[in-house]
Order: sequence, then structure tokens, then C-alpha cells
Amino acid sequence: MIEIKNQFANHLIFWSFALPLVGVLGLPALLPSGDFVISDAEVTFFKNVLAKDTGAITASCDALFNSLFVKTHIAPAFKEFFAPALSAGENPLGSMANKFSSDYNNALWLMVYRGIWRLTGLWTIVLSVLMSLGIPFLIDGLAVRARKSYNFQFHNPVVFWTASHSMILVVGLGIFLPFLPYALNPGLLLGFCVMFCASLWITAANFQTGN
Repeated sequence: MIEIKNQFANHLIFWSFALPLVGVLGLPALLPSGDFVISDAEVTFFKNVLAKDTGAITASCDALFNSLFVKTHIAPAFKEFFAPALSAGENPLGSMANKFSSDYNNALWLMVYRGIWRLTGLWTIVLSVLMSLGIPFLIDGLAVRARKSYNFQFHNPVVFWTASHSMILVVGLGIFLPFLPYALNPGLLLGFCVMFCASLWITAANFQTGN
């Protein structure tokens, strides 16, 4: 078993991968399946604001979903696993369990499908925005850090720790963003970009200077 001793790496793995995975698996148990359907407002946002061909997005999403989960028998296996084991009339507890398992399975795959649909339509835009904004913020932050080192200024470990962990949280949010149980909108995406750039700049500006 591989043991990762670096605290930063441990936190990065936990906050960026473990928690989003827990969210993806846990939210379908807490919210009704209707909350994971692609809303008309989101389709309108993609079509009118982002100028995306939603028909092409849906076609690509269908092909990818079928390739990843249907043809590999993952989705059918889940459906069989959550299939009702008891008839509704046998006992109330069994009926409730059957309904919960069926609702969970439907909500889970609706959530996964919507996540793929969002990624299909957004990945080029988000990547270009983060690259065009993130790289300048990173370079400027490193320049601030270099100036501190040149002037023999002390770095602030508290600020660095806070900023770096904020950066980890933002990365985790970015991974979970396609699976949010809310319709995506300009404010949400803009807020994520602002948080990403700000945490990246503060982290880079407060790297240890050796002083």
C-alpha cells in the first residue's frame, strides 16, 4: 500500500477527490431525482449565453455515456443491484427500501449524465478562461514572491497555509462543479473563476522564500 507522507498532497487528494466522490455518491440519496434533470434554464444558458449547440452537446453526451456506462455494463449492473428484491405488498419496510433504492439509482445516473453533459459543453470554455486568467495570476504571484525573496522579506506561513488549502478546496469545487444539484449560471461560473485566480495568486505570492 502506498503511503503519502506529504501533508499538502494528502489534503489535495482528500479535498479534491475524496470529498467530490462522496458528494456524487451521497447527494442522490438526499435529493429527489428531479433535481438532477437538465433544466430548461440551463439549456437556455448554454444556448443563448455560451452560444453552444445543445443538440450537438446532447448527441456527444449520449455517445460518451453509452460508451462509458452502458456498453461496459456498469449502468445495467447498478440497475440490477438496486432492483427491488421484495414485492411492494410483502411489508412496508421492504416497500420503502425498494422505493429508496430505485430512486437512488435513477438520481445517480441522472446526476452522472448531467455532469457529462455539462463537461461536454463547458470544458473548452472553462479551460481557456482558467488558462488565460490563471497563468497571469500565477506569474504575478510568483513575481511578488521573488520580490520578497530578493528583499529578504519573511514569508507568512499562516497566509500560505490558508491560501494553499483554499486553493485545494477550489480545485475540489471545480471537480464537483459539473455535478452540482443546481442549474449553472454566469454568476456561479464567474465566482468559481474569481476564487480560483485569487487563491492561486495568494498561494504563489506566499510560497516559502527561505527567509
